[in-house]
Amino acid sequence: MVFCARDSETTELVALRRFFPFGVNGGGLDAGEQIAYQMAVERLAKVRHPVLRRVVCGGCDPIDGMPFVVSEWVKGTKLQSHIDRAPFTPVEAVRLLIQALDVCQRLSVILEEEAVWIELDLRSIIVAEEGVGRGMTFWIAPLKALGKSDRQRGLAPFITLTEEIMGWGEKAVPDQAGGGLGGWLKWLRSAARTAKICEAQEMLTAAIRVKPQSPMMPHSRQPSRAIPLRKRVKKSSHTPVLMTVGVFLLIIGLVGLVIHQRHESIVKNATLLVPQTPLAVVSPPVSPVSDARVIEPPVVLPDPSHTIHPEQDRSPELANLIAVEMNANRRQMVVEKETKAASVAQEITRRCGIFAPADYDLLVTQRGKEVTVEGVLTGFAYSGNKKTLYLTFSSSPTAQQARGSIKLRTATEDFKEAALRPLLGKKIRITGKFSLESFTRRPVVTLKNRSAIQEMK
Repeated sequence: MVFCARDSETTELVALRRFFPFGVNGGGLDAGEQIAYQMAVERLAKVRHPVLRRVVCGGCDPIDGMPFVVSEWVKGTKLQSHIDRAPFTPVEAVRLLIQALDVCQRLSVILEEEAVWIELDLRSIIVAEEGVGRGMTFWIAPLKALGKSDRQRGLAPFITLTEEIMGWGEKAVPDQAGGGLGGWLKWLRSAARTAKICEAQEMLTAAIRVKPQSPMMPHSRQPSRAIPLRKRVKKSSHTPVLMTVGVFLLIIGLVGLVIHQRHESIVKNATLLVPQTPLAVVSPPVSPVSDARVIEPPVVLPDPSHTIHPEQDRSPELANLIAVEMNANRRQMVVEKETKAASVAQEITRRCGIFAPADYDLLVTQRGKEVTVEGVLTGFAYSGNKKTLYLTFSSSPTAQQARGSIKLRTATEDFKEAALRPLLGKKIRITGKFSLESFTRRPVVTLKNRSAIQEMK
């Protein structure tokens, strides 16, 4: 459910979306889920991309626990209304898919989790108005962080999107359909559950590069073998044969002469009709349906005089378009990743490898690695099923503050709350494997034994 609202601080129009994670008649999120959702929104609010609606803020309704998110307002119409008039051309479809794959890849890198982080339903994709300066805009899917949106699993949403914008439905389409887009769709249908986003990008490039095969002549239309002339005449009758051949050649010569004279006459007359001043090029009339579709301007290739038209073979042009855009995106992503890694390494070195519980941005770069966190132990907490003991470093910890995690099933007596209580109010150092909990996405340091906790003097 989307509402148009106004930001009380900036007075700008914003889009307020309210979600129903368990259906319209279901309840909201519980306490743990609300913390995880708030954490996801805070992370998504830091993301910037030309085709994404910027996230302003978000949270959960304090009364019913229903999650909501506030995004920038973009004037436009739903993509569904454009597709209802006419399917996309291959050029439009490939450009949309490139944008969607690219933003998913960028979000996966930033959020450090491979997923389709945007909504690909035609009613959720907005085609901005001409004066807005935006093309397609996508909604970020914050509920993905809670695992509430099964439709976002794998790359299946891209199958539906491609079928809908091309008007293919669930039909079997030839590999060369849409300038090679059909071959990519065929591959995606079989690999959607396991393929990575970068694989889908590479396969799309490869599919568009394929050129259409030469048409085969039906067997029923193949010409029959001609019978040699010498086999169709009697060996004893040479004179009639020579006369026949001579007459035949004479006829061919006369016909050729007449055709040549006729051609010269036509060319001469046509030249007289051509005006000496150049005529203006008149574009074919645009139908009301095509004129109403404001998707994006025509794709201009490196040659400014060459614009892609529907009747042309687009395979080489599309391959060039995809290669240029994807290479630029990859280069930018590599630079961003290297810059971030260098900055993180420098900061970790400065801290001598010791993290504070609030160093979320630094800690998430160490997922799966052993880390050391130092802070004052302020209390203990338990998971909902009482199987995990948490060591907290704040009287009111936030969702992004790291905690120590102890699995009580295998914990010894000196590794439980009663034995650890004397450490309350003291500075301790814990060492263990850093991770984000699978459901709440809260940062934790998993401790194996009592020696993983050291009291600092």
